[in-house]
Amino acid sequence: MSSLQSDKLAKVLGQLVRQYRTLDESQVIFSQRLGVTRKTLAALEDGRGGKLATLCEALVILELDGAFIDLAVDMIDDVSGSKPRQRKSKQRDELDNDF
Repeated sequence: MSSLQSDKLAKVLGQLVRQYRTLDESQVIFSQRLGVTRKTLAALEDGRGGKLATLCEALVILELDGAFIDLAVDMIDDVSGSKPRQRKSKQRDELDNDF
């Protein structure tokens, strides 16, 4: 039995997956990349079920995982009383100008 908040969270996360997925791909193509049936993806996007691992993989494919990881780490730090962590900035590889 799931709570109303749990159902709401599943629906919101499913909508997030659908919104980002529809920017580039159909359900058929994305479900193939995800390794599930189109029906399973539709259920996930509708908030009607699916495995946590499937949701996580969808977020990775859509490149949304970093935002969730950062949020979770910040929340863990808040609860544990740790100092806020410094985020690593993405460093660009610089080309050597010695020709």
